[in-house]
Amino acid sequence: ANALSPVYQEDNKQAKALKRIAGDSFKLLLTGTPIEKNIMDLYGLIWFIDETLLPGEKEFLARYLRRPENYPELSEQVSRYCFRTLRSQAKHYAKVTERVLLTVEYTPGKAERQLYELLYAYINQPEKKAFPEMNQYDLALRLLGLLGSSTAAILQTIQGIVKRLRGLENAAEELSQWQEIQTAAESIPQDAKAGELLTVLKQGFSLMKKTGAKQKAVIFTESVETQKMLQNLLSGRYRTLAYNGSADYSVIRQFKEDGEVLISTDNGAKGFNLEEAAFIIHYDLPYNTLKLEQRIDRCHRLGQENDVLSVAFIDKNNFADVRKLELVNKRMLVTDGVFGITDDVLGGFTDDVKAAFSVIAQRLRPRAQIEQAYRQTLSTHEDDNRQTVSAAEDILFTTFTKELAEKVKINPKYVNRRGQELNNDLWEITKWFFTRYNEKNDDCRFVIDESSRTITATEYRELPVLFYYWTGSRNRPYRSQKMYGMAKDFKPKAGQITLSSIIGRGILHELECANEGVLTIPTVQEPCQIALYTVTLVSGSSRTEHAVLCGLTDSGKALDDAACRSIFDLPVESYTEDERRS
Repeated sequence: ANALSPVYQEDNKQAKALKRIAGDSFKLLLTGTPIEKNIMDLYGLIWFIDETLLPGEKEFLARYLRRPENYPELSEQVSRYCFRTLRSQAKHYAKVTERVLLTVEYTPGKAERQLYELLYAYINQPEKKAFPEMNQYDLALRLLGLLGSSTAAILQTIQGIVKRLRGLENAAEELSQWQEIQTAAESIPQDAKAGELLTVLKQGFSLMKKTGAKQKAVIFTESVETQKMLQNLLSGRYRTLAYNGSADYSVIRQFKEDGEVLISTDNGAKGFNLEEAAFIIHYDLPYNTLKLEQRIDRCHRLGQENDVLSVAFIDKNNFADVRKLELVNKRMLVTDGVFGITDDVLGGFTDDVKAAFSVIAQRLRPRAQIEQAYRQTLSTHEDDNRQTVSAAEDILFTTFTKELAEKVKINPKYVNRRGQELNNDLWEITKWFFTRYNEKNDDCRFVIDESSRTITATEYRELPVLFYYWTGSRNRPYRSQKMYGMAKDFKPKAGQITLSSIIGRGILHELECANEGVLTIPTVQEPCQIALYTVTLVSGSSRTEHAVLCGLTDSGKALDDAACRSIFDLPVESYTEDERRS
């Protein structure tokens, strides 16, 4: 549902199209991030469901945006439409491991600090030919944020600025200024933060080994250039992989199987299950609290067997890093005020990594201790859990009608039974098909084995063509296999008889019925004619088909679909049919 929150805005075509398609249907939106930027994200999601549930956009904005004193009121309104289970609530019945958080304050080196001062001086000068329309605050966040990520990230931007200034008139002085900044950036061999990362990885992997967790870490960056720099730095030390949002997920699979370090942009912070790792590093701090939550949730999720360690880096003397921290804290207040916090995302601050990790070592529990604590929790809350399950079942079966409730039986046993019934029917049709082939043709004889549910081609010079099938562009002849079977593990796969296989679909297609016929039904009240119609509904590129029965008695009384079906439910004495089939 993330893409739907701006639906109330006039220029959001995608969300508006989805709202139009959804129409008046009931809607269930699923998202882990109901507030990404500000409180208006939440407004948009509820507006998508029903525009009348909340006050108008301007009124909502004025009453709740940056108004924490009104959050309790908003929480009461939202709770009618938004349902969320916090980790603290789930711990009574699910294995939810702990997360241990640490924020590392690193100190840039002398050359890095000099580069910062040069950038800061440029940002504060009154005239900037390279950024004539950008205000001072936004420019500071952009340039100092890139520097906070890495020298590699800011250097790429510096090179682009130098190139742009060379093409501008009367920009010689500013060009010289940026060339000086470029020289300063190029003189930095390795960032201080990268050095701290090596220490954090070494200490963290040592703790992973002690607790029984795998030596795997996921590092998040906001810059692709920073990602490249880190991959070069770490590849000689660890089995390192990088992911930045491509549709090729082999990198993710490889990391899960045998990788040690995965470096990802925030494109990897949604949707992936990385429970194999219990170590997250925020190399770059994002502006968005929920991005931090999403990053950590790649590893801290149901199925995680270990306590999760999450480490963030911050330069407290970098304006952009400090501003990011302020925004994270503000959004935490909003989320906590409206929904309650699922978990913290940032931990205590330290500038002594080794000392901090000695304390963390006391908090990260061995896997056996986690399992023991979980068993104890289940025992302690056994009665409460039973009541919770019972209450959920009561809600389910009192909400439904009795007739509907009795039909709620979709479970593995039911699925297996229905699957077996379908396969039994398919086997009977398959036997009919090959028996009929034997009766009508002499180029091949098919032997049917009832006990093993197999069909074997014998007495042939060449395997025959059984039928023609549609490939999507043309009709194609289907030549028989030497052997067919119904078993799940039947080999070759091409000979497996299923409803979706070519042989299965071909056999079903042979079940043509007569266009017309006569049923003799002694109990029917009056002779009648019944026809089957296909009604096709077309709207734009959308197309749906509905089969409808319509009837007419000899006296002229019309029969609707339900009346026709009730006639077909009556016992048939005999029937005749014409030769035309389709």
